[in-house]
Order: sequence, then C-alpha cells, then structure tokens
Amino acid sequence: MLNRATLTTFDSTIEAHIVKGLLESEGVRAYLVGEQFSSAQMFFNAGLTHIHLQVSRQQLAQALQVLVRYKNGEFEQPLKDEFNLVAEKCPHCGSTEITHELSSDSIFISAAMAFFSGVATKSISHTVCKQCKAKIDY
Repeated sequence: MLNRATLTTFDSTIEAHIVKGLLESEGVRAYLVGEQFSSAQMFFNAGLTHIHLQVSRQQLAQALQVLVRYKNGEFEQPLKDEFNLVAEKCPHCGSTEITHELSSDSIFISAAMAFFSGVATKSISHTVCKQCKAKIDY
C-alpha cells in the first residue's frame, strides 16, 4: 500500500501543477492523481474529475505549511515581481478576482466535433468577475 495522503484536490490542471511545483521547490515530493480524467471531464460526472494532490505521510505537515502559504498569497507577489505581471482588473468593480470560463455550448460542440470527426476544436471562453459576476470583454 502506498504511504501517501491526499493534501488537497483541484478542478484545474494548471493550478494543480502550480502547487505541485511549489511543493517540490520546498523539498516536498508531490504526485497528481486523476489528472487524466480532468481533460475529459465533460464525459464524466464532476465528482470523478477532481485532481488529487498527494504527498508522503512523512512530509504531510511540511506540505500543509506550504499549502497554507500558497492560499495566503505568499508566493504570488514574488512571481509578479519576477515576471513583471499586472493583475487583471474588472472594469466594473475593480476586483482582481477574474476567471476565464468555457461556454457550455462550446464544450458540447468541441466534444461532438472530436467524437464524430476526430478533429478537436478550440473552445470559446469568456471572462467573468467573481466579485460582481460581470462578463468582461477585452
């Protein structure tokens, strides 16, 4: 039996890899489980598509400390400084809590095209402010 524990779960492959990289940069060996299902989540129940970030039980306490630091935003500012990143802001309320969402019609069309023709199409997404729920056009 594996001597691992699930530290947290993600819906986003990108965020899962970011946190895995942060853990490994802090000396914690990390593993992603269920990542393959996330790319095909439109065909599965959402409960099956979570990506589990696992660490060894011996490094669990250290991993929890890194996760808390990540959730508190401790790693965000150094990255912004290093890469000269500026946070997106909602033009309606000024919030920086911006998310990019795929349209459900786009997901269906992409899945149908891939299934029937073997050709993957680009999904259409839109930007939404988490604070005021406004759709943002750039």
